[in-house]
Amino acid sequence: MLPRIEFDTELSGGGRVTVMESLLPASDENQAAIVARWDAAEAGDPIASVRAEAERLDAEASRSIPFWGGLDRNPGNVMRRADGQLVLVDLFYAKGIEIYTALLEEPSRVAAAFPASKRVFICDIAVIARESSAAEIAALRAAAASIA
Repeated sequence: MLPRIEFDTELSGGGRVTVMESLLPASDENQAAIVARWDAAEAGDPIASVRAEAERLDAEASRSIPFWGGLDRNPGNVMRRADGQLVLVDLFYAKGIEIYTALLEEPSRVAAAFPASKRVFICDIAVIARESSAAEIAALRAAAASIA
């Protein structure tokens, strides 16, 4: 139910690189079926044990990781292997928008939440690159530099 991890390492500066096995998008029907199985969490279904462990990790992380977002129930996180087997990816998320709002409006909150050595890549959360203008990204980088 989970992808094979080919490579994983922490980067200096707070980033992380993880390379998973090659996966393909799952059909809408397969995504819906996996979401339904997750919701049902029936005994004996392998997804029930994945869900239980994910919920345990989520509870632990919510107590220790700043701006923790929790479980990511996005159906797009259901992928498939070339042989058709379905897997779950990206089970958790960070509150990227909230981090960036705080960075712009209350940079001391971000400085308190993340040590400088872990903020090198703070302006590299993908949602911002997809949803922000060049001027907005420049403002975020300036705000990050102000607390470096």
